[in-house]
Amino acid sequence: MIAKFNITTEDVLELYKNMLLTARFFKRIISFGRWFFAISLFIVMILWTFQHTLINYERLISIYEILIIIAITVFIYYFLPHFVRWFTLLTYKILLKKNKPFGILGEQTITITENGLERVTETRKDFFEWSKINKLIGVEHYFFLYLSDI
Repeated sequence: MIAKFNITTEDVLELYKNMLLTARFFKRIISFGRWFFAISLFIVMILWTFQHTLINYERLISIYEILIIIAITVFIYYFLPHFVRWFTLLTYKILLKKNKPFGILGEQTITITENGLERVTETRKDFFEWSKINKLIGVEHYFFLYLSDI
């Protein structure tokens, strides 16, 4: 079977988006960053509040200040992964507009054989054996073939 298609910048961005959502490497980094940043922020805000309490002896820390600190920490914990993904995709988009990835964008021809997939572009020809394909993901209008778990 032979498939011909054109890969655009939006297609490459969709690939990056899928990688950020599914790759174990990015999941680990975001999970670690989420916990580290939220706990660090919580500790800094508590120490900042206690510092002001120690300087002004007559003022005690209130339950409202503690609740606000907890609310900010939970907010950061929840929204940090979304912000990181959004910022990373924005960076990829800017880089793709500046530097068009040579050999990725443009006309592609995929030939499916018993031994694997053959991809032909105007600059190169690649062959991927079935055993080398790590995973296949299908989303809305795309199929992504991953040759590694990143």
